[in-house]
Amino acid sequence: MGKRRTRILIETKEILVAHKGAKPIVTWCRECQAETKKVTVLQAALLCQVDQSSMQAWIQGGQLHVSQAAEGDLLICLASLGYQR
Repeated sequence: MGKRRTRILIETKEILVAHKGAKPIVTWCRECQAETKKVTVLQAALLCQVDQSSMQAWIQGGQLHVSQAAEGDLLICLASLGYQR
């Protein structure tokens, strides 16, 4: 009798859902010395697939370019995230 072999194939799909109205804001980034696209902390967390506390740690560690919108929200420069969109 021959050996039986079973092959198992697992496929995964990943879906990132972003709010349609959540478009980046184009504004001046002091660190980049250029106009860049910026998103809120929540939007940046979704793009990086991390929680907001991780994003806050990166901000406090000086790893991200951050500015404050007129409404008071923090805005993250996409270039500092590595997203050139």
